[in-house]
Amino acid sequence: MTGFTRAEVMQRSAVTEFLHGQMTSSSVISSIREALTSGLEKHFEVLYYRKNDKPYHAFFCTSQHQNPVKSNKG
Repeated sequence: MTGFTRAEVMQRSAVTEFLHGQMTSSSVISSIREALTSGLEKHFEVLYYRKNDKPYHAFFCTSQHQNPVKSNKG
């Protein structure tokens, strides 16, 4: 779907900065970060970009049942 391999995606942030592009909404990304930090369940539609820079719309859901793994840097 994105053109990235599993190895390329592993160890990346849950906010998926590597999928952001020119038209990705910074306000949606801020809301996703806030929801992930607070543990709130929220749903978003976001414009992401494939590895070949072609855009696509995706639905992103944060959930209370997800426990992001954090490094010592947060």
